[in-house]
Amino acid sequence: MIPRSTRVGLTALVVGVLLSVCTSCSGDDDDDDGDGGAATEAEQVCTDWDQLRGAVTELTDLDVAAEGTNALEPVLQDLTDATSQLRASAGEAIDDEVDALGTAVDELGTAVDELPPGDDDDPAGTGLVAVGEAIQGVSTAAQDLGDEIQPDCDA
Repeated sequence: MIPRSTRVGLTALVVGVLLSVCTSCSGDDDDDDGDGGAATEAEQVCTDWDQLRGAVTELTDLDVAAEGTNALEPVLQDLTDATSQLRASAGEAIDDEVDALGTAVDELGTAVDELPPGDDDDPAGTGLVAVGEAIQGVSTAAQDLGDEIQPDCDA
């Protein structure tokens, strides 16, 4: 079991990620671009950005103490899937930023996979430090990505 103080610290870090990255990604819904309602490429990028932000929210809502660290695996898969979808919709326009985020999410997955069981012989604290550092890496990469995407989504 992860100590409460460590969980609180990780939760605060992840919430900080959300606050720094997750601003509104929406345009004027009253615009009619004459395409019969089909999403434009830019709208798809914003939709995929929202999906990615939802995956981060899923991470922050996860109660690791109640569900265990294995519950992180599907959440990390959602983050990976959302990153891949954004990469597909955004194309080369933000390729470097999406690649950096994908790498950061992979590093977070590795840190979670390497968490010790948290028993008396091998406390989870040292592994959680690596998870916290990996979350910070995701935060930085997501902020860089948001800096590229957000202006177009707010237009």
